[in-house]
Amino acid sequence: QKRNQLLLTLLSELRERLDDAGVPFLVMKGFLQSVRYAGGIDRRFMWDQDIMIRPDDLEKTIEVTEDMGLHAMSGGEAGTAQLLRHLHAVERVDGKRKVDIHWVFRNRRGGKKSHAQVTQHAQTVRIGDSDYRAISDLDSLTLATLGLADDIEHNRIKLRKVWDVYLILHHIDAVADWDTWFLELEANGSLSTAVNVLSFCLLILNAGEDVPNARHALQTHQDLLFVNSEADAHSIMTREGWNPANRILISRTQPDSAFRYWASWLTGLPARKWHYRKLDRQRRRKKKSGK
Repeated sequence: QKRNQLLLTLLSELRERLDDAGVPFLVMKGFLQSVRYAGGIDRRFMWDQDIMIRPDDLEKTIEVTEDMGLHAMSGGEAGTAQLLRHLHAVERVDGKRKVDIHWVFRNRRGGKKSHAQVTQHAQTVRIGDSDYRAISDLDSLTLATLGLADDIEHNRIKLRKVWDVYLILHHIDAVADWDTWFLELEANGSLSTAVNVLSFCLLILNAGEDVPNARHALQTHQDLLFVNSEADAHSIMTREGWNPANRILISRTQPDSAFRYWASWLTGLPARKWHYRKLDRQRRRKKKSGK
């Protein structure tokens, strides 16, 4: 696909420039998902490429992307200290070239896994004609489940994201140390979120028999599961708009109390509405200009 080739060229240029700037990074999602789990670069359509950096390198990385002609799609007016405090990533874009720069998986309790934490388990992956350092298979699964939990929370589930989780599961089911992974999730507060997202994926795809080891590991945490049937999974998949049921479900899986979760969500609502309205205006202007 032409878009994937464009992003591959972008990734190559980005590595060259970040290497010159002394900024190490890890590939995540995007090409890693395509090559490692889906069978090749062209087997999965991509909108962008995601990388993970050290928080201290954010300013350098933004400068590098600006030199490449990439500009801020969100968070452009904020300083790096504000970005690091409130967000988990920023988007840099130029036409069809887009990169998401992460410093943690998610900026909330249970999701604050950083570059320093994932580097120790990083793997080398061949992308195109070059080798890249990338996050591990289990870290990819953690990231995919947290991302899908966010989509469930906002009633914007894409079947492609469900398949992403399944493909990782299928690839690693026989070799993964599930007990250790679940212990790590429990330690950082994301166990309940992960097991419910995994249960949702396997039920909606009717794929439990394809990953017997993961399914068995899930059953050992039955007490944490709120998604227990195909009917539960279908209800989650089909909710739309401002229906609060999925948000209530995800709130029950969070390490914080329900009061803290809803207080945080309500206090941040005005800023989020302003942010997304601004993005909508940018998209409308771009569409009107024909770019």
